[in-house]
Amino acid sequence: MIREGIKIVSHGHRSLTIGQGDELISIHSKEILSLKEMLKLFENKTAAAFKVSLLLGATVGGASGETIEVLNRFSHSIGIGYQIKDDLSDYKGNKGDIAIRKFSILLSVLKEQLPKSENEILLNAYKHDDYEVIYELIDRYQIQNATKELLISTIHEAKSCLESISNLGLKLALHEILGKIFKEYI
Repeated sequence: MIREGIKIVSHGHRSLTIGQGDELISIHSKEILSLKEMLKLFENKTAAAFKVSLLLGATVGGASGETIEVLNRFSHSIGIGYQIKDDLSDYKGNKGDIAIRKFSILLSVLKEQLPKSENEILLNAYKHDDYEVIYELIDRYQIQNATKELLISTIHEAKSCLESISNLGLKLALHEILGKIFKEYI
């Protein structure tokens, strides 16, 4: 049990380090990650943090292999959803997330949905810190809505994981966590 706990923590630490490194490299190089790359980064950072906390407790508590696997999938979905929600919330405020951190899933969704003819406009605006152009593109292509749809899909994935949990207390606790984190989207 202790050995498994140490493996969970060390794998989580490794994932968090990789995710943070990828984020810093992307920011430094002024690169907009593809949606797939951004989701992988969220998996390595936020989902890994959820995974360590849930899997460590479950493993030490003697949970079955089936429960561990469900919690692994749940951690993946809730972690990615949490980060998407965070980026959406930052953008809703004063659009400052992109200008301050220069990093947001909204940029990745925009990059994916933007017609090829406007891709260079986005990249040029991003490299030259022209956020008004970026905000206009986000608004024109309804990127907030597309990102919200991605979030809702991720929340549904997390909820569906919970269907197979037989421990009622655990199931209720995880539903409560989902409700508290994503209350405005459920």
